[in-house]
Amino acid sequence: MTTITIQKGQTLGRLAKQHHTSVETLAKLNQLKDPNKIIAGKKLIVSQDTFTAAKPATKPQVAQTATKPQVAPRQHGQTDGPAVTSKTVANPGDGFDAGSTQQTQTPQQTQAAVFTKNGRTFPSSNGYPLYSQNKTAGEHEPWAKLPMGSSNVGAIGCAMTAVTMGLSGISGQTITPDQSNKQVNKVGGFTAGGALEGKGWSSMGALTTPPVTVTRRPRNEIWTANRVDQELAAGRPVVMEVDYKTGPKGARKPGHDGQGDHWILVTGKTADGKYMANDPASGKQITLQRGANGKLETPQGMGGYSSYQTTGQVTTFDRGPAKRPATSTASTQPKSQPQPLAQGGVQGNATQQPQPQNVSGAKPTAIVNGKLYQPKSSNVENAIRKASDRIGVDYGYMKAKAFQESTFDPAKKARDTTATGLYQFIDNTWLGMVKQHGAEFGMKDLASHVKYNPATKEHFVDDAGAREKIFAMRKDADLNALMGARYAKDNQVIMERKGLKVGPTELYLAHFLGPDTAAKFLLARQSGQGDTSAASLLPRAAKPATNHKLFYEASGKPRSADAFYKHFQDLIVPNANAYTRAKVN
Repeated sequence: MTTITIQKGQTLGRLAKQHHTSVETLAKLNQLKDPNKIIAGKKLIVSQDTFTAAKPATKPQVAQTATKPQVAPRQHGQTDGPAVTSKTVANPGDGFDAGSTQQTQTPQQTQAAVFTKNGRTFPSSNGYPLYSQNKTAGEHEPWAKLPMGSSNVGAIGCAMTAVTMGLSGISGQTITPDQSNKQVNKVGGFTAGGALEGKGWSSMGALTTPPVTVTRRPRNEIWTANRVDQELAAGRPVVMEVDYKTGPKGARKPGHDGQGDHWILVTGKTADGKYMANDPASGKQITLQRGANGKLETPQGMGGYSSYQTTGQVTTFDRGPAKRPATSTASTQPKSQPQPLAQGGVQGNATQQPQPQNVSGAKPTAIVNGKLYQPKSSNVENAIRKASDRIGVDYGYMKAKAFQESTFDPAKKARDTTATGLYQFIDNTWLGMVKQHGAEFGMKDLASHVKYNPATKEHFVDDAGAREKIFAMRKDADLNALMGARYAKDNQVIMERKGLKVGPTELYLAHFLGPDTAAKFLLARQSGQGDTSAASLLPRAAKPATNHKLFYEASGKPRSADAFYKHFQDLIVPNANAYTRAKVN
């Protein structure tokens, strides 16, 4: 089930168009008595699907434009696609021989199955978001009129949009074409006419964390279906140029002349050997088949012209989406839990870095006996939801952290530390949060009793009665969840000010290391130190014996910064995504 937050000025009719549904369907899903009355700030269910990575399908549904497309100047490395209109025709069907190919690969799942930005959830296909370069449901996308040389994204932004969809699926981050456009313009990556140059292609990879290497392959390097199969088998999508019209500018007509007219993103193959692709011209999924001379082609004409035929010109990525770790179903309780982490207290604008605590070397899974582990009490679920919505922290991350810290037990007390409650706050951090944010959550009087000793970097309470109440409230699920969300949000703000893109993995690292140290580590990785040992970058965190497995392999070999990052990624991201997909409204 997918929900959005209604924005001021939106209507149900416009939202129905934007999310490819009807007013009647939205009214039924949300039990609306009057479809003309929707309230800004409220949640709205827009679909009952979860936008997970698509399973291989024999005949994916495809919708294509039926009107004459816009024609943009043909330029080196930059072509246009069919104009996007609200009028579509259904795919007549796939009745062609897929030809001889390598063994069919199951499409690889991405780390993030839901792509959301500014309250809008984008549809996805095979784990990659579907973006239109120009219009969706007859309305211009916010990036459609952004400049590309003398033209704009809506007219000739197909290649850039295709790369953007690839980057989003690979990273699990919602990167949109306006971000790519800004990045390419920043480095001067467009020609005067708007075509992408070499540095324009490669610059877009810096939008993800960690960066992705985007490579425009040499024009004399012609890719056939066999080469594409190899790339897909390795789990990497391919941006491909296609030819579907011929003739001089201003007099284009159906036909094939071997020259590129458009770019698409090929994401995988179906069980029967057809190729799945995201088309920036329509913002929809299409399918292609192996054709003559190893080319890929659509089984029907596109946008009033001829079928897409690949030219052999491609752009590639250095990796694909990360695979989900295997899950364990051997017991009714998670087999392995990481030890509680000391959350870093905050005093004014200065952060105190916590003493790093142990994180288990295992990869805890929230899947138990084939089912996603959920709170036993609806009060806990409601507390997490309310905190996520009020503070603006990702629901999946909040749910995964509560599972990891306390298995949703608001009264849980750690054996070896003072960590207590749903999000396992240690004493000093809890007092620091009450001092800084208590007034925000109705604890103004109690917060006034919390003092800070800069010499010892410890918080204390100047009244015994107030101290007892403050620590008793740590076991309140609502308050603990609000503090947990606020703590994550504080860390997010600190890291974003340092120029970092913050997702679940970054929040988890900030939770473990403190936001300043985490930011320093992440920036080091971005600067090319991914192969450097994590212990050398984080000597203080590597010192405790309990953290040895984080920084060293069983053989004693130091783990790289990239391997260290991936360990935290594997601990939090799969569970966060699972809880996001399973959210019931």
